[in-house]
Amino acid sequence: MQVTGKLGYSFESAWHGTRRHPFMSVFMVLAIALGISAPFSAIALVERLGGDPLPGLSDTVFHPQIEPRPPEAVARDPAMPAELTLQDAEALYRLPSSPHAAMMSTNRLPAKRGGDDSPLRMTHTRATTWHFFSLFGLHFLAGRGWTAADDDDRAPVVVLSRVANERLFGGKNSVGREMQIATRTFRVIGIVDDFNPKPHFYDLGSGPFTNAEDLYMPFKTWMDLPQDYGFGPTHCWPASGHPDERPTSPNCTWVQYWVSLPDRDAAARFQENLRAYVNGQLASGRFQMNSEPVLSNVRRWVEANHVVPPTVRMQAVIGAGVFLICMISAVGLLVAKFSRYGSELAIRRALGATRKDVFLQCLFEAGIAGLAGGVLSVPLTWLGFRMIQQQSPTLMDGIHIDAAALSQSVAVAIVVMFVVGLYPALRSSRVAPAQLIKTI
Repeated sequence: MQVTGKLGYSFESAWHGTRRHPFMSVFMVLAIALGISAPFSAIALVERLGGDPLPGLSDTVFHPQIEPRPPEAVARDPAMPAELTLQDAEALYRLPSSPHAAMMSTNRLPAKRGGDDSPLRMTHTRATTWHFFSLFGLHFLAGRGWTAADDDDRAPVVVLSRVANERLFGGKNSVGREMQIATRTFRVIGIVDDFNPKPHFYDLGSGPFTNAEDLYMPFKTWMDLPQDYGFGPTHCWPASGHPDERPTSPNCTWVQYWVSLPDRDAAARFQENLRAYVNGQLASGRFQMNSEPVLSNVRRWVEANHVVPPTVRMQAVIGAGVFLICMISAVGLLVAKFSRYGSELAIRRALGATRKDVFLQCLFEAGIAGLAGGVLSVPLTWLGFRMIQQQSPTLMDGIHIDAAALSQSVAVAIVVMFVVGLYPALRSSRVAPAQLIKTI
């Protein structure tokens, strides 16, 4: 109880010390708030732009890479292609070790409601195979996805995003309705909830922070459409027997491929089959580079591609610099503040207070400033995040800072101020009482 009483008195003395010097206390709180909010807003942005875009599935969804290019093409660009050729993607899709996989690509197609005179509108479309929705955990608001048979039969069916359904059908249940897409009639069979992962990990070639698609249709159905609208980002290289470099030829990469491998054994089996496939292509003479295939889960894929823009990382560095300057200022303010009422501390020592009691009083005063600065840093961090959003609206679309991240700034401010306050508190507690009493 005696210890508790001493702690309570030290805290009460710290509170009175804070109130006795309001101007210095306010300056210190402002320094703390600015020092915490500047790095927190930038670091929170870096974490969200380069964080986990597929929570709960990122460790079990994988992206394979192989090297189909000749040595001269590799010499010009050593980085292994991110996409696959159509021939390789179809071969991997048939592997027995990848029963839960999806091929995909993207473009923009003219689309409108069927049966009326509404204008055609170029719509962001994702062509993929039937496992796409379960592979990435999309939630259906109405209807369903298509089946493997729909894939093989090139069925004229589509799934709409919630946003597209609101724009085209006013948000009503459009399952069963018809649409005209690229001169053909399609039937809506499903509506999915918002799916806009940041970064756009499964198709970084279209941009790591582009918005998600509005239409989803079977891959083979999409292949049968007039391809005047393109195949998505395509990279070709000269090859004998394929001088025209058509995207469907085996010397052009453009197909994204993702596969679910639920455990290490499944990943090891797929890696072995991937290596065997590459060896077979080498033996046939189609591949010339004996490069080891790469298999990356979502987390590693995002990290390897350095999706966070350099300007955002620079903002985090600048924020860290502001934090350092503000904390140095806070130390100076604490030293000056404790020195101003050093005589009061000396009288307390003379009346029986120990160095530990004085140390705790000064440390508690730093903690009170940290708490106040942390609370003030919450709106400042939110404001800084909003300012960055307005500077880069395309980059920041769908990116938000949550309450948990904001509340962390309060805890960090308190801990930092306890650490920062150690030197001023220790300095004030070690001064001899007689030396300070002479100044009274």
